Amino acid sequence: MESTESIDILFLVAAGGTAMTLLAGFIIFFVVLYQKKVIIQRNEVDAIKAKHKQDLLEKTLEVEQKERQSVAKNIHDDLGALISVLRLNNSRIAKNVTNKNVLLEVYEANNVVLKKTSESLRSISKKLASPTLVKLGFESALLEVSNHFNQTGEISMNFKNNLPAKLNLSKKIASHLFRASQEIINNIVRHTTATQVNIDLSAHNNITKIQFKHNGIGISDEDVKNLIVQDKGVGLASIQSRLSIINADIKYNRNNGTNPSVIIFYTNDETKD
Repeated sequence: MESTESIDILFLVAAGGTAMTLLAGFIIFFVVLYQKKVIIQRNEVDAIKAKHKQDLLEKTLEVEQKERQSVAKNIHDDLGALISVLRLNNSRIAKNVTNKNVLLEVYEANNVVLKKTSESLRSISKKLASPTLVKLGFESALLEVSNHFNQTGEISMNFKNNLPAKLNLSKKIASHLFRASQEIINNIVRHTTATQVNIDLSAHNNITKIQFKHNGIGISDEDVKNLIVQDKGVGLASIQSRLSIINADIKYNRNNGTNPSVIIFYTNDETKD
């Protein structure tokens, strides 16, 4: 009897041990499976992020290529025509070396052409780089853009600089921040029906915040993603790409149609080129 009970106990212990071993095996199997799934998902997310970043970079290069083509066209059309006029005037001078009246007439005509050439060069150079940005910095350049729109009388832009001190930015960072800000303003003016825009610069610790709040139609982060995916937001892609290059973040707030905003967050490392 005791022998039978001992066998039963041993059997139960063995069965219990086997069950525990199998349970532990299943747990380990599912843990490994779960970890593998997490790793796969993480790799997929990383791949999506990498592709998104690459797409943004390609969009930026596309925009910059269009800008270069536009500048090249302006140089060809504007300066090319003016240089042709100067060439013809020189030919006229060669044929009328002894005619003072013709020489004086050509001299005055060339002065007009040279003045127009200078104006064209200034116009083209402004498209390539903001003189204010180079000389006075990001804040002054953004204020200048705001003032230019105010002068049209079609939209009111209020610029507030609440920064405790002047931003100490490298040329590269200042350029990307300015171009992104400029494109944000252009998008608000062109697509939101806004009549008033408030631009606020502020900082907390080493995070600089550039906020564009307006009374037009807002847009959300999800809207931006969808537009970029559908190839309908080249300008939006350019903004995101420029900001990603300098590790800045951007947030689009629709705010249920009440004072929507776009905010840039930049961590200022206070370094210069």
